[in-house]
Amino acid sequence: MLTYLVDDRGAQGEYAHFLTAHAERLPRLELEVFSSATGLQRQLAHRMPDLLLLDMQFDEGEAETLCGDLESLAQSVRFGGDRERALAQLRRFQGVFLAQCARKLSFEGPIVLFGTLPSQQAERLVASQAPLRILEGLLFEPVREALLWASEVGGVRSE
Repeated sequence: MLTYLVDDRGAQGEYAHFLTAHAERLPRLELEVFSSATGLQRQLAHRMPDLLLLDMQFDEGEAETLCGDLESLAQSVRFGGDRERALAQLRRFQGVFLAQCARKLSFEGPIVLFGTLPSQQAERLVASQAPLRILEGLLFEPVREALLWASEVGGVRSE
């Protein structure tokens, strides 16, 4: 299953390492790893994957490579021109912005988002960006189940 993983640490991050370390016991993935929204957007314009795996929080990388309009967010009533607070918000919820961006670019397949959201916000996100699952942490069984779910909802045979 062609899978794009977006993690600010790229191929050196914990998600790529986890998937590689457990590859023998997980559904088969053809994994392409991106460390920024710009890399993902370029690839989505070229080829759609079967599955997107997204890190929620991006602590590293330049602000210009993030998904979302930093200047508009900073000028919103909530942030009142405070660019640093807006940037922190953009980084903290980058996975949400990436999921929305992927849907706007016509990606219709399953998304697995690694992160934590308050329950009401999580429910709204799952409803608005379906098919989408949110996983808290990197535990083998939930990751395996999410990958099997993705292959079923995406119509891809897992091997």
